[in-house]
Amino acid sequence: MRGVSPSKVLKRARAAAGAVRDIGAGQLLGRAPPLPPVGLRFMGEDDARFLETGDQLVHDMRRWAGVTDHSVVVDVGSGYGRFAHGLLRGGFRGEYYGFDILPRHVTWCRSHLTRFARPRVRFGHLDVENARYNPRGTIRAEEVVFPLASRSVDAILLASVFTHMYEDHVLRYLSEARRILRVGGRVMASFFLLEPRWAAAHAAGDTAYPMDHARSPHCRYADAKDPLFAIGYDLEWLLARVEEQGLRLAEPPRLGRWAGRPGAETWQDFLILER
Repeated sequence: MRGVSPSKVLKRARAAAGAVRDIGAGQLLGRAPPLPPVGLRFMGEDDARFLETGDQLVHDMRRWAGVTDHSVVVDVGSGYGRFAHGLLRGGFRGEYYGFDILPRHVTWCRSHLTRFARPRVRFGHLDVENARYNPRGTIRAEEVVFPLASRSVDAILLASVFTHMYEDHVLRYLSEARRILRVGGRVMASFFLLEPRWAAAHAAGDTAYPMDHARSPHCRYADAKDPLFAIGYDLEWLLARVEEQGLRLAEPPRLGRWAGRPGAETWQDFLILER
């Protein structure tokens, strides 16, 4: 929460606490989707933070990716349902498809969120290899095929996916995103972007993840023993690869707080791409 005023923190905390109370009452009446159990969540995330994150993702996808209540939306790395939960609480009436490499998350979302909103909200398991999260995956990441028809989707979210993925795998996912997007459809994807402002913050020791280790001239990572803990890419290199995959940068890069930018709206960096 660096760079956010105490009044904003208090306002957000009160709003999130109110949302938790509303969710509890709504669940009793069968009108609100259930919250995921604490054991499924990352980094000790509590109910208020879960709801706040979901609401922020919905807000950003509406603002930057053009999502409406009737869009066809794909959530790559859907986890335990932050974005889906936020959509459902916000009155979403379109089609949502989320998929993830962790089966326990998919199972919970199918049992609780799909049951709450079927048939328009679906979840699928893609057993894609990832050295950190799914080392025994049966699908090579550079060969993955998203289980959706070409030109069938309005918007795609990839939050905290490319921040834990090697470059060949990033390029494959971008290629598949382009395939399933309708013309004019958008991708909102988070990264750790290596660019001049990052370089200055890095030199000053003012980054959350130091990115001290080079994998290639365009790729660096923070932890020598666990490269996919946090991995970043040179912005110019990445934008050239984006164009090669048939996508274009639709909005200026949205740089996050992780690299010494206390006034930024998000923690990670985001690119808004368009087919």
